Amino acid sequence: MIFSINAISAPFRGTQLVYLLGERADAAPAVRPLSVGSVLGNGSILSLIYRLSFLKWSTFMQTALWKSDWAESRDATPFDVTFQAADERESDGEGVIEPETFYQSHVAVMTRQYSKSSRMQMPTLNHITSPMMYICARLMGKFDYSILRPSPSFHQLDDCVFTTGSETSMGEEYWANDGVVPIFSRWHPLPCRRDHCRHLETTGQPDEDRLETPRPGIWYVNQEDDAHHMSLVPLWTNTDRQKQWWKRLGRWLSTVEENR
Repeated sequence: MIFSINAISAPFRGTQLVYLLGERADAAPAVRPLSVGSVLGNGSILSLIYRLSFLKWSTFMQTALWKSDWAESRDATPFDVTFQAADERESDGEGVIEPETFYQSHVAVMTRQYSKSSRMQMPTLNHITSPMMYICARLMGKFDYSILRPSPSFHQLDDCVFTTGSETSMGEEYWANDGVVPIFSRWHPLPCRRDHCRHLETTGQPDEDRLETPRPGIWYVNQEDDAHHMSLVPLWTNTDRQKQWWKRLGRWLSTVEENR
């Protein structure tokens, strides 16, 4: 048995970024031709160089430009992070909580609402220094979930304090993101249940008050506002936020060890 799990910006339930980069929203794992995903997945750049250099096509390179069996298979990372794949994993029982395991997830958020009346999100301007994250966060913040086929299971709303309204009124957590993954997907696998998860907003609280004594069999979700996908890991940036986060993680692990 695994004794404890710490997840940092993990896409448990998928991300809309994979569709923005080229995965077919209506026919995954198919990839749109000449999309970013197509270029990265099947060597389209090499095909283009070959064409420009030699002004001719080979059958192999022509095929690679339009289709890659690997890139458009279900056994590939792009499909793994679709909402469809996440639903399939959850329907098979993946992510079910073990009663003796300690769980914690860390969720960065770099966006805010366009307005009080809108659920759409946009990144804050201080993140424009990370242009790729900024662009992705902006596109993710206005993603149209209605184009997805099959329709994802989270339209059957999670029983969570963060969720508002009905099927036609999804909560802002589906658009708020860290530049790579929406926040609802990083909370934990499976929909929220009040007896299985605790959502703790860490930003703005005194450091000593951020740590709640953990209990096994419960997902503790820590939210870090004004942070992007790589603010905490893997790079060491020597910021006060990062230092405090590592100290907090160390105290959490010590507390868990004491409860073995």
